[in-house]
This record gives sequence, C-alpha cells and structure tokens, in this order.
Amino acid sequence: MMTLTTPTWKTTQIYGDPGPFNSKHNNMEHNTIEPTIAITEMGVLELKSCYKQAQDVGPNTASYIALLIKHGRMERRIIDGCHAILRLVRAYQSSDIEAGCQRALMGSNYNYKTIATIMTNGTYRLDLPMEPSPEDNNDDDH
Repeated sequence: MMTLTTPTWKTTQIYGDPGPFNSKHNNMEHNTIEPTIAITEMGVLELKSCYKQAQDVGPNTASYIALLIKHGRMERRIIDGCHAILRLVRAYQSSDIEAGCQRALMGSNYNYKTIATIMTNGTYRLDLPMEPSPEDNNDDDH
C-alpha cells in the first residue's frame, strides 16, 4: 500500500542559481515536491493553492496533484492540469475522484487526460487489482 505524505515545496529561481525564493515557501512538512522545471513565485503560490484544494478532496487526489507538479514539463500546463482535475468536482463526487486518482496512481502518467479518461470510462468504479502477496512470489519451493 502506498504511503501518502504531505510534501514540502522546494523551488528554484527562474534566473540564476537554484535556490528557494524565500523561507515562506518551505513551511510544509515531510517529503518534498521538487519540480523538475523552474517555477515562478506566482506559480508556486498557485500550485500551493491547488494542492490545498486537492487535500480537501482526499489524499489520493493530493498525491496525484503532487506527482503532476513534480513531473510536469511546463509551468502553465502543470497549473492548467491541476485546475482541470479540481474542476472535476463539479461533475463527480469527491469519493469518485479519489477512486479515479487512486487508480491513476498505479500508472506513471500524471496529467489531466489520464484522470479524465478514467472518469469518463467509469473505470474508477472497478475494483483495483490486488497486489501479489510475498507468499505468491515464492514459487521456488516447488
């Protein structure tokens, strides 16, 4: 089972050497959301707001948003993707979005299209595949 934690924000400056904008952006706890691209200060504030809203939906949604932020390639697309996922609350219940994000966390693509496809196809309603137990992997006894 995946452990969900609240990330901290580690940002880089757009110009110059990498480093935090200032200490007020590093006040969350546990693991770090460190985008692979430089994010502007306004972008960081907007993404923090999206992450907070995702936490209100649930832990799977927050984890998915954190991974979208971490693995995104362009600041505007990351922000737009976060907003689009959060807009799904208008069409689906929070528990459905949580189930969709839980299913999406099993993959390696972190974007709005993945979640939208899961929600549109209704696969969020399906049971998740069971993880094999350690005993199932112990076939060398036969």
